Amino acid sequence: MWMVKGQQIGRMGSYRWNTRTLLSRASRECYRIFDINLDLNPVPFEAFKDRIHPDDFPALEQALVEAVSTKSPFSHEYRVVHRDGTTLRVIAEGEFDLGPTGDVELEGKDPRAGTTGVQIRQRRLSEIQRHVLRVSCRRCERTVEIQTADAVRLYGGNAVWKDVAQRLLDDTCQQRTGRHEEDGCWPAFETP
Repeated sequence: MWMVKGQQIGRMGSYRWNTRTLLSRASRECYRIFDINLDLNPVPFEAFKDRIHPDDFPALEQALVEAVSTKSPFSHEYRVVHRDGTTLRVIAEGEFDLGPTGDVELEGKDPRAGTTGVQIRQRRLSEIQRHVLRVSCRRCERTVEIQTADAVRLYGGNAVWKDVAQRLLDDTCQQRTGRHEEDGCWPAFETP
């Protein structure tokens, strides 16, 4: 039970995909990430495919074909769409080995990188619908604001708000001690 809870807290699922049968065995959190019924075991590839954002599937399929043909480690980022419309950004990673039947299998994990319902700090700038982004420092109580369009122009649409906010605060930090581990601001993010 502790492993199930650990994956739930870490928002990471694990899976084992047989490249011959195209069936997967997956953890409960993987089922949650992909919004798949727990009664479906093993999981056919089509069940996973049905949850992949249509714009992301061609690149994912190409990455899988390349990884299977070369037996090289696999890593790919894509979006998963739940039945209720919730969209998750997932980074799937894995390595190949021989399964118990001698088939080549991909053993991996699906760390969930962010959802449309998670805290704003985990989102990429291009995914944020707000006009103005605001972060304050818990240490010096300053607040920094930037328009989302300006943040995208300066840091790129794929930049994560958490990283951009930290840079904005650190670049204007008033609390310098000269010791690296003590310098910098402690960000507090507005909730959406």
